[in-house]
Amino acid sequence: MSKRTYHNARLGNDLVFSTTKARLRLFEDIDRNPIIVGHALLNDFKALEMRPYRVVDTQILEKDGADRALWPHRPLRGIPKLRDLAEQMCDEIIQANPVKGHDCVEDVYATREVLLEMELSPVKLVSWAQRHAHRQRMG
Repeated sequence: MSKRTYHNARLGNDLVFSTTKARLRLFEDIDRNPIIVGHALLNDFKALEMRPYRVVDTQILEKDGADRALWPHRPLRGIPKLRDLAEQMCDEIIQANPVKGHDCVEDVYATREVLLEMELSPVKLVSWAQRHAHRQRMG
């Protein structure tokens, strides 16, 4: 979040400073049994002290798909960032301005595009996994 966005949110009383208040604010917009779509959602659930609900997590799907594509060879080490997946699978550049910070709307759209590529173009996921594994082996 940029300083300007933070400042405007603070002026508009739109910032939440406690985990409990953040959870309550979240449930104002969704029901109690949502399907949540995102990237690396475990981090968000930990921050909100929530248990995972029904989720579609592109980080998990990417790791699982890549490991299947590379089997019986060694699975990928680590988990790529959303920024890297968006660029390498969708030719989208996100999070390009380190001063501005993450734009959550940009991340949402990038997550959607990565998910669509994974589901609609499984060959692209296999190709990405092979390139990523090759880069890992090369150091």
